[in-house]
Amino acid sequence: MGGHSLLHSIRRVIMSSSFRDTFTKDEKKDPLLDYDDSAFYYFAATVVLVVAAPLTYSVFKTIFGKRDPVIVKTSHADVIRTCKCSICITKEHRIVKEETSVKRRFGWGFVLRVVLAVCFWASFYLLIQNISGDTAQIRSFDPFFILGIETDASETDIRKAYKKLSLQYHPDKNINDPTAAAKFVLVSKAYQSLTDDVARKNYEKYGNPDGPQAMKVAIGLPRFLLDEENHILILCVFFAFLLIVLPAIALLWYQQSKKYAENGVLLETMQFLFKFLTENTRVKHLPEIFAATAEYRRFVPRPTDNEDMKPLVMELRDVLSKIKFNHPHVVRNNILIHAHLNRMKLTPPLAQDLSAMLKDLPKLVETSIDLCVYNRHMQTIVSIIDFSQMMVQALNASDSSLLQIPHFTEYNIKHCKTGKFAVANLKDFVKAEHRKGLAKLTDEELQDVDAFCAHVPDMNIEYNVAVEDEDEIVEGDVCTVTVKMERLNLRENEEAGPVHAPFFPHLKREIWWVLLGDATGQKLITLAKVKNQGRVVEEKLMFQAPPAGQYQFELFVKCDSYLGLDQRFTVKLNVLAQSQVKREIVIHPEDQALDNEPSMFQQLMNGMNEQDSSDEEEEIDVPRSKNKHNKAHVHGANCNHDHQEADSGSDMEEEIQELEREAEDVEVLPMD
Repeated sequence: MGGHSLLHSIRRVIMSSSFRDTFTKDEKKDPLLDYDDSAFYYFAATVVLVVAAPLTYSVFKTIFGKRDPVIVKTSHADVIRTCKCSICITKEHRIVKEETSVKRRFGWGFVLRVVLAVCFWASFYLLIQNISGDTAQIRSFDPFFILGIETDASETDIRKAYKKLSLQYHPDKNINDPTAAAKFVLVSKAYQSLTDDVARKNYEKYGNPDGPQAMKVAIGLPRFLLDEENHILILCVFFAFLLIVLPAIALLWYQQSKKYAENGVLLETMQFLFKFLTENTRVKHLPEIFAATAEYRRFVPRPTDNEDMKPLVMELRDVLSKIKFNHPHVVRNNILIHAHLNRMKLTPPLAQDLSAMLKDLPKLVETSIDLCVYNRHMQTIVSIIDFSQMMVQALNASDSSLLQIPHFTEYNIKHCKTGKFAVANLKDFVKAEHRKGLAKLTDEELQDVDAFCAHVPDMNIEYNVAVEDEDEIVEGDVCTVTVKMERLNLRENEEAGPVHAPFFPHLKREIWWVLLGDATGQKLITLAKVKNQGRVVEEKLMFQAPPAGQYQFELFVKCDSYLGLDQRFTVKLNVLAQSQVKREIVIHPEDQALDNEPSMFQQLMNGMNEQDSSDEEEEIDVPRSKNKHNKAHVHGANCNHDHQEADSGSDMEEEIQELEREAEDVEVLPMD
C-alpha cells in the first residue's frame, strides 16, 4: 500500500499544471504545425558518428596495423643507436611478437571495442532510416500532401479528405495525444488553403494560408518525451542518473585515484618505503623491502607455486634464514627477486610474475630515491642505484661486472683478471686495446662481444665548480657544479637506445644520477637525474657555499642500468670570507638610465606641484593697487557674507557702513 500511495502521489505531481507545461504543449498557446523529430535524429546521428569513426579506426588498426616497440627520443638526435648483438635482436623480436600476439591484440579490450563499434554503427543506421523516412516533417507546408490527395483533386475529394482526417485527429477523440490537436489544426489549415480564396493566395505567395510567418525555433527532442504516459519513466531515469549513476561514477573514480600518487606509485608503498628506507639501509636489505611493497604484494600465490618454488628455496636457503617479513606474499616475492639476481631458471607462471614485478622496478627506484632525498641519506641512495643495476643485469653485488658481457662465464672472467693486460671491471674491458678472455668464443660470439662493447656507454665526465659571473667563491654564494657528460661511443646526431639487458624482459632506457655529497659521503647536498641519451649532455647542480674555509665534496656519476661504469670524483672548494673580497658592482648604462627615470608616483607628484606653482604665479602677476582694492572689497564681501548669517540686523548695518567708509578712504589715498 505504501508503494501504491507513493506512486499515486508522484503521478499527481506530474499531472499538475506546472509540471505538465514542462513536457506538453499548452492548448492556450498557438500550436505549431507539427512536432519535428528530425532535428534530434540529425543530432544523434552526428554524435554517434563522431564516436563510431575513431572507435572503428582503432579496431582496424589493431587488426591490420604493425605494432613495434616505440623508443621515444630523449634528445634532438636523428638516430637512435641500439645494440646489434644477436641477444638483443632476439629480445626485440620476442617483444614484437608478444605485442602483436593474438592474445595481446585480441583480448577483452578488443572484444569490447568491436561490440561498441557494432552497436554504434547499428544505431547510426537506424537514425539514418528515421531521417530518410521522416522527410515529411521537414518539408514546407503542402496542403495536398497533408490531406493525402493529388494536386488536381476536385472540391469533393478535398472535402472528403478533410472530413476523414478531421474526425481522425479531433482533440475530443484523442484526449491523451498531445500531437492530435496540432495535426487537427494542420488539417484545417490545409483545407482552408484549398477552399478559401484569400488563404489560397497567401499559400501560393508565402507558402502558408495565414500569410507571412515569423520564424519559429524548436528544440530537437524525440517525440516520446512529450507523451504523458512516459513522464514518470522520464522523471525516474533523470533522477536515477543524476542522483545515483553520476555520484557512483565519481565515487569509484575518487576511491581508485586516491590510492596513487602523481608518479603512479601507490601511496601505501610510499609510506612503507619512507618508514623502512633509513640511513643504514644497504643493498642486502633492498630485495626484501621491495618485495614488501604494495605493487609486488598484489601477486596472489598459485596452488602450483609450492611445487615450483621448492628448488629455489633449497638453493636460496641462506638468504631465507635472514628474512625480516614472514608474510607469505613477501617471502614469495623475495625468493623471486633473489632467483632473478642469481639467474635461476623459473617456471612460466613464476617467470610471468617476475616480468610484471620488473616492469614496476624503474618507478619504484625513482620513488625510493626521491624519498631518501628528503632525509639526505647519501649512502642509501647509492645503494638503491646499485640495486637497480643488479636487477637490470640480473647480478648479485658480489658478482663481477664482466658477467654483463655476452657469452662470458667465470672461466672467461678468470682469464681477464690474470696475466698481462688484465682488467677488473667492465669499463676497463670496453676501453682495452687487447681484450682478454675471448680465446674460446666462436666468431658469432665475438661479433656479439664487439657489438656489446660498441653499445655500452663510454662516458667521459668533466666538471667545474664556480659562481656565475664571479672569479671567487664567497660564503653565502650560490655555487654551480657544471657536469659535462660525453658519450665517446656515439657519433654526432646519435643517441643511445635501450640498454643491453638479456635477463630484463622489457626495454629499459638508461638513467644517470649525478650526486654531490659531503667529504664523508654520508650526507647528500644535491642531485640531478639525467634522462637525456644524447652524445653530449650538460647538467648543473646548485648549492649554497658554506662558511669560509677549505672543503671537499664527493661527486658521484652513476648509471642505473650497468655495473662497473660508475665514476667518483673529489671536488675541492675554497670559500673566502666576505671581508676578504671586494666585489665591484658594475651597473650597465641602460640600467642606470632606467634608475634615473622618475617612477609613476614621482611623475604624478611632479604634475601636481607644477599645477600648484602655476596657480601661485597667476596670483603674483596681479597689480599691487588693484590687489589692495580687491582685498578691501574681498574683505567687505566676506564680512557681508558673515554678517548675513548674524541674528541682529542692526549690527550688520553698522559694519557695512564702516566697511564702506574704509573703502572710500582706500580710494582717495594719494599714490606716491
